[in-house]
Amino acid sequence: MDEYVSLKNRYNRGKKEYSTIGSVMECFEDLGFCMNWALLTKVDDNPCLNYQGWIYNNSPISSVALPFPCRDNPDFGNNFQNLLWEIFKPFLYAGELYLHRSYICVNPAPKEENCYFVDMFLIFKGGLDFYEEIRSSLDAAKNAPDECKTIAFWLD
Repeated sequence: MDEYVSLKNRYNRGKKEYSTIGSVMECFEDLGFCMNWALLTKVDDNPCLNYQGWIYNNSPISSVALPFPCRDNPDFGNNFQNLLWEIFKPFLYAGELYLHRSYICVNPAPKEENCYFVDMFLIFKGGLDFYEEIRSSLDAAKNAPDECKTIAFWLD
């Protein structure tokens, strides 16, 4: 059985548990991501989320407390990347989907102190039901929706 991540709420007692795909999609706002965007697609009926954003190591807009030190922590990027893996892992596709893999990458911004870029490509399990739940969660959070068409090029 997968273990779900729970984080302490910063402003009230209690915890935020990331135990459903809808609550997992709320982590972007809960953790205080900035200037982020997401592209939701499907590969063989598996929802895929391409995500980019950034996080500050002491974000004043996060609503949950991180389980590791933030200020002046040289391991913040690695710790944050591992936390994201733990949040998403129970919902990710684990089988052989050709050679595709989910990834999460957290890198320090080159010129801005305390800022980290976050890039993710996540392949979820759960099929079309998960796709609709992810889409619904993202629809609730969006502030500038764009519908677009995509074409997948398999370059083998």
